Amino acid sequence: MLKNNFKYFYRFLPLLVLIGPINPGFGLDGFPFNNKIEVLLFIISLFCIFSKNKETNKRAIYLISFLFLISTSLSVINSQNSFDACYTTSQTPTSNFEMSFNIKDNCQFSYEVPFNKQITRNDYLLDFNNKPVNAQGIEFTNWNLYFFNQTGFNFYDKAFYGGSNDLDIKMHWINNNKGFERVSYNYLEQNGSANLFDYGFTNIVQPIEPSRNWLSFGVNWKSKSSIDKQNILVSYVGEVKIKSNGELINLPNSYSEVNTVEIKLAENSNLDIDYFYRYNAGINSYPNIPYASFSLTDLNNESLNPLKTTAESILEIVNVVIVLMLFINALIHLEIGKNNLVFNLSILIAIVLIYEKIPNSLTDYIEILFIALIAYLIFNKNIYTITSFMGISLAVSLLSIKNLNVFSNVLYSVGGSDPLKYESWSQQIIHFRSLQGGENIFLYQPGYRYLLSLLRLFFGDSHVAISLIGRFIFVILLLLLFINLAKMVESKKVFLSLNLIVLYIFFSTYSSKLNLYSSLSEWPTWLIGLGLAVYIFKENLLLRDTIYISILIGLCFLVRENQLPGLLILSFIFFIKNKKQKKNIFTNTLIVGTLFLLPFIHNFIYGNKFVLNQDVFTSGYYYLSPKDLLFNFPEVKEQLIFQINFLISNPLNEGVVIMAGKILPLVVLFIIFQWSLIVIRSIFSNSENNFYRFLYIILPLSFLGPHLFYQVHTYFPRHIIQGYLFMIISTLYLYTIEKENSVL
Repeated sequence: MLKNNFKYFYRFLPLLVLIGPINPGFGLDGFPFNNKIEVLLFIISLFCIFSKNKETNKRAIYLISFLFLISTSLSVINSQNSFDACYTTSQTPTSNFEMSFNIKDNCQFSYEVPFNKQITRNDYLLDFNNKPVNAQGIEFTNWNLYFFNQTGFNFYDKAFYGGSNDLDIKMHWINNNKGFERVSYNYLEQNGSANLFDYGFTNIVQPIEPSRNWLSFGVNWKSKSSIDKQNILVSYVGEVKIKSNGELINLPNSYSEVNTVEIKLAENSNLDIDYFYRYNAGINSYPNIPYASFSLTDLNNESLNPLKTTAESILEIVNVVIVLMLFINALIHLEIGKNNLVFNLSILIAIVLIYEKIPNSLTDYIEILFIALIAYLIFNKNIYTITSFMGISLAVSLLSIKNLNVFSNVLYSVGGSDPLKYESWSQQIIHFRSLQGGENIFLYQPGYRYLLSLLRLFFGDSHVAISLIGRFIFVILLLLLFINLAKMVESKKVFLSLNLIVLYIFFSTYSSKLNLYSSLSEWPTWLIGLGLAVYIFKENLLLRDTIYISILIGLCFLVRENQLPGLLILSFIFFIKNKKQKKNIFTNTLIVGTLFLLPFIHNFIYGNKFVLNQDVFTSGYYYLSPKDLLFNFPEVKEQLIFQINFLISNPLNEGVVIMAGKILPLVVLFIIFQWSLIVIRSIFSNSENNFYRFLYIILPLSFLGPHLFYQVHTYFPRHIIQGYLFMIISTLYLYTIEKENSVL
């Protein structure tokens, strides 16, 4: 038994190798997989694991892996090439938000080392915001301070919502008899004689909250081993203290410009660096000064890791070469022909190499070109193996996040936004190791915070990494859907190709992709919707298929409860589709019912109330009340028109175009037009099984309908995406499959 299992062990070697530190200088610092290259290699590893191809060059993989282990071991034995970094916010202003969460007394939280409260993370290169530009806040830097996505830093312009600014927030620094002290605007008003901290420029004090893009913080870096370099340059904006073998070096404060100091260290010294950035800018302001900056360089201003010897640098380069050999060898033996292999590898390598040089304005066109090429290969060349599109799918996924104007691996969520709360709650789940999740009784959608915690345990603090894996899953599910359709339908290839491209464009407009990148909660349901669509067009459902379907429906409800009407219709469709296997119904119902009960159980355990949601049926959720629509129509007529404009994404409505852009409304218009024609055709056809056809007609409406009453314009177009996805699915079924469906 052990022998039989061990013969497949080689499939896991690429993933096992990737988990370890390969070359932190190249971003390959091991688990979690927090950058683009690591995510790409992680996906390839999964393909290797689940490949059905048993003929693999095992000896080559074993040899390459053995060489890597030797090289890595030598690197680890020689030195631990990183600083223990403890980031702190004890001196950072905090919000009085009702759900405020902030780690004040310990090192701040990071998913890089989520279960170690003694450090925040390991920093391999101390090169943060080198050569800063004035008036550019943290979102333009590489500090990647994910912990600022906590509700403790939930600052926003409350005046915009009809409230008042909190003038008791301590965001200003003064110099008094006690030394430096952080005080509020109200304190300064009451004590006009207080001396403001001297930054070297005029400190403008206004009655506003701090800006989330310009917050103060501190960090302590401790070297893990002695330093073999003696002459280094320290460049910084802020305040720096360096201890070297017990000797304290105080560098002069610098806030108005970058200060560079040459330091000579004793041989084999250990570094203990304290860095602090004090200035807190006001909300919606970008001061004409540089944001926090710190870097260690050699005398030629080349970034370096002072802990690393020349020999160790060579070993890390060797590691990279060995790992590339391993993954290329693994790719060669995947289930794709030689021609396809060359084609896929060429496209992927080309995109990786020129990624940074591709203009953002061109990426959309390149993506669509690649998708059109895939459509041609599926419907004209009859290529139905998903591994045949692996390389090009990775390239498309990588391109799809290019035009999001990403300046940092970490996205700093907007103050007062839903994403900020979800990101904060995901941290609380791990930090406190509790399923309470930030709310005793759910007010916000329950499931996404838990899913986000799991994703970040794999992909770290990086929004880019999660966006890339999300886009890849989307592309793969999309291709699986149309591959299944291509297998079932011999004709109508032009129609199917067109809808493949339309569906990709629909999910790839800037406003659609931003939902994923900004950590809004809807995007997992879109992937679930595509997964369910794949099963809709599968002719024969096995028991395991129905179990997967039940899990997906239950998870979709947990992530977005407002999709319940559509999920009920889907459940009924699958029930009829699977009616011949009545023995599965109890199992499937049990799975769905259990998942549906989880929010009730959570609210009962933590809030002592067996309810779904604390506010789901109150008027606060309604933008348009059903009661008013029936009995007070003249008074709510304008609200109804407003809702309909956003519900159908009216391309002639200025508000819709401002929020969604020009492309998405036109795509939605095409989807509606196409669906309407097919529905009319279907209604007047002579086909049987009218009830089953009726379910497909009302399926998209069941997802869209609730948002006739609930707010549809907030974070537009997130609430309508699922409805129009299933409008395309409805169209595809009614036009291509209806007469051929063996279930009917």
